[in-house]
Amino acid sequence: NLSGALTITLGNLDLTTNTETMVVDRGITLADAAEATLTTNSNVTASGTITVNNAATITVSAGTWILNDDSDQTVDFDGQSLYGLTINNTGAGTNDDIVIAADSQLNLSGALTITLGNLDLTTNTETMVVDRGITLADAAQATLTTNSNVTASGTITVNDAATITVSAGTWTLTTNTETMVVDAGITLAAAAQATLTTNTDVTASGSITTNADASITVTAGTWTLNGHSQNFDTNNSLLYSVVVASSATTTLTSDARVSNSLQINTGSTLSLSTFRFHATGATLLNFGTVTEGTGKLVHSGATLITDGSTEKTSFNSTDTVHVQVTDPDGNLSGTAGNTISATLTLTGGDSETITLTETTNTSGIFKGSIPTRTQNGSAGNGHLETTSNGTITATFTDAQDGLVATDTASFVVFLTSPSTSPSPSPSPSPGGSGRSGGGSLKKGTTAPPPPPSVKPTPTKLTPKQETLKKKVNALEKRKQEALKKVTPAKKASPAKKTPAKKTSKTTSKAKASSKKK
Repeated sequence: NLSGALTITLGNLDLTTNTETMVVDRGITLADAAEATLTTNSNVTASGTITVNNAATITVSAGTWILNDDSDQTVDFDGQSLYGLTINNTGAGTNDDIVIAADSQLNLSGALTITLGNLDLTTNTETMVVDRGITLADAAQATLTTNSNVTASGTITVNDAATITVSAGTWTLTTNTETMVVDAGITLAAAAQATLTTNTDVTASGSITTNADASITVTAGTWTLNGHSQNFDTNNSLLYSVVVASSATTTLTSDARVSNSLQINTGSTLSLSTFRFHATGATLLNFGTVTEGTGKLVHSGATLITDGSTEKTSFNSTDTVHVQVTDPDGNLSGTAGNTISATLTLTGGDSETITLTETTNTSGIFKGSIPTRTQNGSAGNGHLETTSNGTITATFTDAQDGLVATDTASFVVFLTSPSTSPSPSPSPSPGGSGRSGGGSLKKGTTAPPPPPSVKPTPTKLTPKQETLKKKVNALEKRKQEALKKVTPAKKASPAKKTPAKKTSKTTSKAKASSKKK
């Protein structure tokens, strides 16, 4: 234990062999000499300035260095690695800075803990690498300020009263297995160099503030907002997944974007205020409440024309047309189902608006249907009508963001054409004999003219219908021919003559023979 300063000009101070701790009250200096070394694997507590010159070496294989001054303290480890570092500066007001000296990157193979004091990486724009996590205690004097790059593995925890201020540089979280937990806020200053890059989970209870020109880059992981009342400002940076789990309200204070999923938990409220939350292409799950203000929740919907269960591309004039719209932002309250409207139009001119009802409170799937019939179209009468083939178009316009989703299907009118061939009549018998059958005409009367040929309204048929029509006509023709063969016209029979009796040749010969005798 030293109540004064430690200076090593030559030689190795070995605290490792016996795993000994050390306390120094007035600073540590290692001279600019290769022979000036310090080795330790246990805790070192130090106040005052710490300087490790270029040629000197400090070897720390374990243990934590605790900086516990009561005023501003400058630290220069010459970029050499410590294991753990704890900042516990009790200086009053702004006299609690631990300033990392110029050209002395802070490297930790263990964890960084700030209980009191401000770890200042900003004054000399120094970088930092931490392998086993960062923790800021629940104290207003526990702060970290940086304007340069920070690379961190392990869990990052910023408790409620603590603050991290990033005015430039990039934070890179290098592991997928750890999370970043910020009980207070995250602030990125108004500079293009102020960036936060992460591919892991981030949980924040305080407000997120990303000033102009700063940015957040997220390639994976979920950002969970679980504070009471917190603002959410990402400066329109693209996040991967977002969960709103606040006990009161999370309020957008900038436009926001999410690529994979957006979820509002039960009992939580997302207030859009005057901003737009773009979730186009993402999965949207709303179990809570979304309040709009003049803002909008932007999420693309999908419209399908179906037969009630699966998509269908063709309908006949007696079918019922079903419409299904998938639009998770069609219901801003997950506590009750909602209804929306879609428009169906036919190329024949008819247009109908139908109501679609959500299948469950949170499904975001809306369904409805309308019958069809063959007659002249009359808009708004609850039936989809036309007298000719055409195309059905279903259109849904999202009330939240104005995005339009459509689907189409063909519509085929089936017309049953009446037969144009008159029924066969039996031919009249000559002479009008009453025995010639009931189909004869009386003398002096004329046969009624055949009924006029009835021509159906011309309808443009599909190739399949043309083939069907030809088959029907051919069958009708065969039927007529068969009827004619079965019931041929009757003709008058000629008068019957009694045939003359012929003389038997045998009898005549017998009589002639008798006379000769």
